[in-house]
Amino acid sequence: MAASFKEGLSYFPLNVDIDQDDKIYFIEAKHGPIAFAIIIKLYMRIYKQGYYCRWTDQEVIIFAKQTSFGIDKLRTVVSECLEQNLFDKGLFEKYNILTSRGIQRRFSEITKRRKVSTIDNRFCNFGVNVNIQDSNVSNHPSNADISKQREGKGREVKESKVKKSKIKKRKIKKRKENSLLQLFESIQKKFSIPELKYKDEFIDHWTEKNPKGRLERWEMEKVFDVSRRFKKWLRNKKEWKITNVKTRDNSKKGDKKYNGLGKPIEEI
Repeated sequence: MAASFKEGLSYFPLNVDIDQDDKIYFIEAKHGPIAFAIIIKLYMRIYKQGYYCRWTDQEVIIFAKQTSFGIDKLRTVVSECLEQNLFDKGLFEKYNILTSRGIQRRFSEITKRRKVSTIDNRFCNFGVNVNIQDSNVSNHPSNADISKQREGKGREVKESKVKKSKIKKRKIKKRKENSLLQLFESIQKKFSIPELKYKDEFIDHWTEKNPKGRLERWEMEKVFDVSRRFKKWLRNKKEWKITNVKTRDNSKKGDKKYNGLGKPIEEI
């Protein structure tokens, strides 16, 4: 399903000294603070819809209900706005819309990067015959390459992800083809039969999988030379055996001749 096109704006610029604008200042002075509130609400309605809003009897009633402004007050203030050229009187009389040159310029500036123009040339009030669509991002020379650049970046990212995925698959395939057992069998001729009796416990230890169950212990090592690892395993076994014998002998010696207090049993 194609994405729906957003015609209106999510925000619009509002100068902090807008109430000092001669037109707005005069209207507020003549009709009271409520006039200022009505003007801001109308701007919100216009920009939410785009760059103009319909203003018929039906819209007046709906707007009055939504904002709690009196219908008569609304008509009076809007009529004053048209007289003061805050809204274009000619376009209102011809099309029953509220818009202005300033509203259209701000809307055009905010939406200049959109690929689709939404300003109807019938309502254009720039003072000159300007085709708004020609200045849109899809046709403007300064912005014409933006979409292509984004597409290029998107393609690069996609290709990079595909490349990484292929490399990962190759590594997994290589691990499956070169299991630790197969690697060990390729070097076991270097060892004697007595040494190879430790082969199974060596394989069992290094093929234990990590908590996630994806990799075996030997696969998590940056470098794993099977021959060197097994030689180290044999040295450790030999050292452990010697240490274990000495420990056992000392234990027996202590059991037979010492009472645990540092004195021979014969002396007690």
